[in-house]
Amino acid sequence: MNPFPTLLLTGFEPFGGDAFNPSGELAKGLHGMEFSCGMRVRGQVLPVSGEAAWSRMAAAVRRYRPQWVVAMGVSGRAEISLETTAWNEADFRIPDNKGWQPRGVPVLRRGPPHYQVDWPGVTAGLGDGGSGVEGIWAGEAGAGPVAAGSLPVRASTDPGRFVCNFLYYRLLHLTRNPMHPAHGRALFVHLPATAEMRRAGKESRYYHSMNNLQDRVRELLQTWTRRSGGPSE
Repeated sequence: MNPFPTLLLTGFEPFGGDAFNPSGELAKGLHGMEFSCGMRVRGQVLPVSGEAAWSRMAAAVRRYRPQWVVAMGVSGRAEISLETTAWNEADFRIPDNKGWQPRGVPVLRRGPPHYQVDWPGVTAGLGDGGSGVEGIWAGEAGAGPVAAGSLPVRASTDPGRFVCNFLYYRLLHLTRNPMHPAHGRALFVHLPATAEMRRAGKESRYYHSMNNLQDRVRELLQTWTRRSGGPSE
């Protein structure tokens, strides 16, 4: 067991024709970061393939026995999305990087229809457009998420039905046991695109610099570990 509290941070390799994925780059870039409370980040880059991603994630969880797990992916949204729900459905819009493309099948045949995270400030904010998330962010990280020049953070109930959701459902299924070290402290975060992804010009309004994105993710990790309980308190 680790002598210090650990946060496992995962991101993905490039996919869908892109040569860059900010989630994987951030997982590598933040690996080894240590907070003042002593919590350390262990970064891991996952393949964009349902079963292979989960196999590597599960191995990292066994290796590090983290008290927090934050998985990251990339979306077409203009904000950071904290995914509150994982759905028991795999419906890949394109084949994953190994050519697998399930359509409308369960992630786990005997699993519940969905899992929902329940940490303060996320589920509480769903009914009012995510104000709970904004409150936590502003209260801990300084400027609020809608401040001029900042990168918004919002709660989302739709992680898609691609590899991100597949991985998230398996993660929440694993950590549902109250005895698991990361029980109640597993989260999926969707990041906006960056210019390095070379997406179509019409999506350029969604671009954020990697420096800005890394700063916001670092703040998010610090905020969440403080507010979600565990050894950092």
